[in-house]
Amino acid sequence: MVLLLKVHSKTTIMKKYILLLTLPIVLWSCEGLNLAHIEDAVGSMAKPTSAEASKGLKEALKIGLNKGVGNLSVKDGFWGDQAKRILLPAEVLKIEKDLKSLPIVGQEYDRMVENMNHGAEEAVGLAKDVFIDAVTKMTLKDALGILTDVNGAATKYLKKATSSNLEAKFQPVIKKSLDKIGVTRNWNSISSAYNVFAAKKVNTDLNAHVTTKAMDVLFQEVEKQENLIRSNPAQRVSEILKKVFGYADTQK
Repeated sequence: MVLLLKVHSKTTIMKKYILLLTLPIVLWSCEGLNLAHIEDAVGSMAKPTSAEASKGLKEALKIGLNKGVGNLSVKDGFWGDQAKRILLPAEVLKIEKDLKSLPIVGQEYDRMVENMNHGAEEAVGLAKDVFIDAVTKMTLKDALGILTDVNGAATKYLKKATSSNLEAKFQPVIKKSLDKIGVTRNWNSISSAYNVFAAKKVNTDLNAHVTTKAMDVLFQEVEKQENLIRSNPAQRVSEILKKVFGYADTQK
């Protein structure tokens, strides 16, 4: 019995001795791993240079623009989505049912609204060149400020920089499309019928209405794509996007 106790005691001492020898090695390894993780984290959050911020933001905008314009410029890009569909002016919609009951309007009403949307789809295809030109001209100072700004900041910049050019490009394309399929003629009948008995007259310039609505939807779509990159790391498909938007995450 005594012998067994001594063996047990020696075994216990040996285990403790081995543990004391290996503990510093384990701790040193863990420390090294932790330091590596910390260094990686710090490196990923390092403030990008102005040139890096500009490059990353422009890349993100081009991705967003390609997706946004691409989603809308295809057939039924507007018409096939209730959330994006362009409708007639709000004043007219209030009496839509009455207008459809008129012989001169009823049969053409739905076809006219559909073709308005197809005209917008055709026009939006022209937006990419205007947007890319604005992105190319973005200054380094603008880029860094936009990068660390709130959701939609880049789209807001684009809207300010491109709206007048987009309107100038959109209107003739939309007008040509509306005229070609008889939408303008149908609208003249509808707006004239409406204005006969309406207290508040509706604007008879359908081209301006469709252009404005098409631009609104386009900017909403571009902002949606921008915010996906800002909020979802999985959307950051390159190292520069990961770096600049990883840094932007730390500034929120």
